[in-house]
Amino acid sequence: MDQIYDNRYYSAGSREPSPRRARTVQLGGSAYAGADRSTQRPTSTSRPNAQMNTSSDGPVRPARSTHASRPSAQTHDRSSRPSSRLSGSDFMRYANDNAVVKAIYDFTHGSLRPLFIGIVVALALVSLYFPVRDLYVAKRSNDILAKQVEIREQYRDEMKKDTDKWLSEEGIKDRARELGMVMPGEKRIEVQGLDEDSDSSSSKKSSNARRPAKLPRKSKKSVRTRRGTSKRSTCCLGLTASRARRSRPAASRRVAPGGESAMTNCKRYKVAAIDLGTVSSRLVLAQVEAGAIVESSKHTEITDLGEGVDATGRFCEAAVERVLAACRMFVDEARTFGAACVCTTCTSAARDASNATLLLDGLRGLGLEPQVIPGEVEARLTFFGVAHDFAGELIIVADSGGGSTELATGVYAPERGVFALEGTRSLDIGCRRVTERFFSALPPSTNELAAAAAWAGEQFSAYFWGLPSDFERAERLVAVGGTVTTLVALVHELEPYDSNFVHLRELTMEQISAAIDRMSTLDVEGIAALPGVQPKRAGVILAGAVVIRELMRAGGYKTLTVSENSLLAGMAATINETLDGTTPTIAWTPSLSAL
Repeated sequence: MDQIYDNRYYSAGSREPSPRRARTVQLGGSAYAGADRSTQRPTSTSRPNAQMNTSSDGPVRPARSTHASRPSAQTHDRSSRPSSRLSGSDFMRYANDNAVVKAIYDFTHGSLRPLFIGIVVALALVSLYFPVRDLYVAKRSNDILAKQVEIREQYRDEMKKDTDKWLSEEGIKDRARELGMVMPGEKRIEVQGLDEDSDSSSSKKSSNARRPAKLPRKSKKSVRTRRGTSKRSTCCLGLTASRARRSRPAASRRVAPGGESAMTNCKRYKVAAIDLGTVSSRLVLAQVEAGAIVESSKHTEITDLGEGVDATGRFCEAAVERVLAACRMFVDEARTFGAACVCTTCTSAARDASNATLLLDGLRGLGLEPQVIPGEVEARLTFFGVAHDFAGELIIVADSGGGSTELATGVYAPERGVFALEGTRSLDIGCRRVTERFFSALPPSTNELAAAAAWAGEQFSAYFWGLPSDFERAERLVAVGGTVTTLVALVHELEPYDSNFVHLRELTMEQISAAIDRMSTLDVEGIAALPGVQPKRAGVILAGAVVIRELMRAGGYKTLTVSENSLLAGMAATINETLDGTTPTIAWTPSLSAL
């Protein structure tokens, strides 16, 4: 058998085949007999074309067979197997034979395709709602917490400033002078009333009358008095020469007990009291006798003095101007009424505002002598005004305003000369403060409403838990202020408002909760349209109702009694005591100005 050596496998420089890579091709065969073709690599000396040997015995054959000459076994195997995949036409034939598949296909690709797309979009939106809602709630909660931190930092800074002031040399001197002390070289002057001036002209009184200094503060302990036993006398005032030289506007004249003959020559007085709260500014014109109000009339203006104070710590000029405009009307009404004097107090908003002098200077320009009273004094005044209707009964009085809520528990029995007061405290929680701190808009979200209720509940619970273990719980809760009187009007749909109907009316927790549910789905306009709600109070009444409900829950009260008497009534009664020359029952002396 002739053999042909593939010359690609010859060794370099030799005509002999390499013993390792030589391969034979049988003439007449179709394949090489030798090593695997995958190991075949041409050498550097191999020729580009396969060498062929010629022989006379047969035709010329190529040195190796081509791939095309050999059918692939894999190709043969694959072609011989049946395919497991369906072609497009086979799938459509299958789908047409299956009713379920056909229905799904018609729904997703047929005339109902828009409905299918709408369902998919709706499902996507529903799945996104809860994460987006949770994200918004988390962001809102974070904003609220950040604002609270900012407020606490501002409060801390203000407290630090006050501390530094009182620890300074000037602050120590001022405090010492308030206590009646004098510096070496100074003289103490005793002033006995005012110079008698027979001229009744108000202009001459404003220019000629001597103005005594502020009456000294009494002890904060409970005081027992008996009506009619105190002798009317002139008041002895202690002041230093430096403080006596301080000037006041001519229009603002302080009145001391016994200083005006018109006041000391009769038992019944016409007086005026102005209370400037966070939400409303109020005036009472009253005739008082023996420490009680004989006849009175009230005037209330919604002025929103506390607008933005909780967030910024400052009065805005527009709010101050609203209050001053209301006070101008009050002064005119008091003069027309013939009031012998007027007392003006500022409460929570003025205590919190760093620029309170803006308001105080404006009031002094109107001839008023404003006093920024502490929260405890506010609570005692309110209790004194309310307790006349519950003589001899142990009660707790709550005055819920725009920026704070004052609480006081006690007994007032004037026939026995008993005035016992304890548990007095002012909490920084009110309808305006809660609205600005928790509600981004009206109606509030469910989470905002829940957060406001939880915060209010914590404040009141801390108050009740902090009372002494031997503290006697009052069986009756008496609430005063615009929030509870508006709730009575809302529950009973009072139009017009009837103070006689509201006074001493009871409210249950169920009624207040129903009012909250009713208002929680309405915006400001919707709340204002409810019968019994003042339009100017519509923006804060929902938060106020939440505050009252959480107070009742924390104290364990299912009902409360609403009183139309309030701080103003306590002020009028205290003014009467001051004019009579008796020691004020609540151990606080008002600053009075003549009109």
